[in-house]
Amino acid sequence: MVKAHYFPPPPNPSTTNDDTAPLETTVYYVHDPSTCDHISLNPLLPDPYERCHVEVRPSTLKGAGEGLFATVDVPGLWLENLLTSHPRHVPVSRNQQVIAFYNGTRITSAESDARHWNQNANTLWLDMATVLDVPSPFNDTAVYRATLGHKCNHYRAQENAVFARWVAGLGLEGGA
Repeated sequence: MVKAHYFPPPPNPSTTNDDTAPLETTVYYVHDPSTCDHISLNPLLPDPYERCHVEVRPSTLKGAGEGLFATVDVPGLWLENLLTSHPRHVPVSRNQQVIAFYNGTRITSAESDARHWNQNANTLWLDMATVLDVPSPFNDTAVYRATLGHKCNHYRAQENAVFARWVAGLGLEGGA
């Protein structure tokens, strides 16, 4: 993607008053790949697809902080991992649906392995050499909400999502 336009629906006149400033109706998205020291040009610009499918709320798991919750019924629910694959790749079928995306700064697997385990709470393997990391302060949605996949429960003992590599325009890699 080089540039995309998102045109949200106009505000509902019954829910606005005359004192309300006109809302911006066009949002521009540009190609914005993460690097080792850059997560996003617009870290607070939410993904329009995620806005329709998920929201962040306090987790129902004790001590887990924030969690990711579906806002619509989604048959074959699974979490799409933006340009990411997990070493424990699970085959995905075409009847499963993307629900959210995962992005982060790119660090080496050696860097990730050398850190204390609690610094890797929001990391996910991109490939054998590269890990996506959503480090502090970007793990806070007040600072970063361009993608929300890092709010999904991916603690191995209780994970409830499937991560799969997906490439825009090509779809699932390794899917049926």
